[in-house]
Amino acid sequence: MTSMRAGESLRPSRRWRGRVASGLVLCLLAAAPGRAATGWVKGEVRLNLRTGPSNEYRILSSYREPRVFGTTGDLFVNAFLEQAVRTSFNFNRKGVVGEFTRQVAPTLRASARYAFGFTKRFDERLNPEETLLIDRLFPQVRLSTLSAAAIYDTRDDVIEPTRGGWVSIDAEVAGRSFGSQVGFVKTYLQGYRYRQLGAARPVVLAVGARLGLATGFPRDVVETDANGDPVLDEVGRPVVTEVKDVPASERFFAGGDTTVRGFVLDQLGTPETIDQNGFPKGGNAVVVFNAELRVPVWRSLGAVVFLDAGNVFARVGDSDIGDLRGAAGFGLRYRSPIGPLRIDLGLKLDRRMMASGRRERLTALHISFGQAF
Repeated sequence: MTSMRAGESLRPSRRWRGRVASGLVLCLLAAAPGRAATGWVKGEVRLNLRTGPSNEYRILSSYREPRVFGTTGDLFVNAFLEQAVRTSFNFNRKGVVGEFTRQVAPTLRASARYAFGFTKRFDERLNPEETLLIDRLFPQVRLSTLSAAAIYDTRDDVIEPTRGGWVSIDAEVAGRSFGSQVGFVKTYLQGYRYRQLGAARPVVLAVGARLGLATGFPRDVVETDANGDPVLDEVGRPVVTEVKDVPASERFFAGGDTTVRGFVLDQLGTPETIDQNGFPKGGNAVVVFNAELRVPVWRSLGAVVFLDAGNVFARVGDSDIGDLRGAAGFGLRYRSPIGPLRIDLGLKLDRRMMASGRRERLTALHISFGQAF
């Protein structure tokens, strides 16, 4: 998914996670010439500097045209450049996005968008023998996608909701017929519900569910060796192979502070989605369930207990509710001036042996800003 910020896109935004040493956010906002009342241009720079060899950054330029073409919808045109760090690889991405959004009702918003961009992976840590063919053939991939999304939002507060709900559906297709190097279709659904259980000391029950499904469109490609030269058969003809996987940057990952908290970032998945060294490859399907009880303790301090379950599957057809992994835990919340500061300790409910022969760690500690969901 293309990672755009709330207000610029209805698509689920990515959370910048990791061992952040320091950060910088710079935003510029100006009215477009001759359109002071109707349009604006915005520039944004986000830097998350890490202690490791790679830093995260995001540079965005955005133009908004309200009530475009005399309609009740808004047009956004964004150009972006970003670099992000994942467990198994790092990537940088650049591209442009055009999106039409409309407030259909006070609680319902819909959008349609087109995105074109390039994604390049680097610093890969996966076992080369287990790297999917599509990732070997396309270390840099050009994607051209069409998508639509809808959000139904009845929450009483965006930062710390105590009642209401939030439901979204996002469907995306990438096609070679309109400029993409690979084709796939992807759907992501999310639903959350919040209920206040008390009046004097408002205890909040929060529950959520997420489902992601993706399928690649098959295409024939010529196999290449490590030097990029075509692989030839015994009579000297290029070897042609069918590729129908989804690129790594578009596959689903789970585990971490916003999904199943008994696992560290991206480390949740069936054996087919984890290589022999424990690095995640991602999958074409993800299922996540969350339940959390938020209890006020003293002034700005609160506590939570939670139960999470989910898993990542290599193929949509491999999805099985019986293969979900569970985690339970507890945490603390502090309402700071810039949002909730969160500390969670998750414990796996079914520790297993890894391919390396070692047993999984029992716990995972997460420190971040904002509620888990």
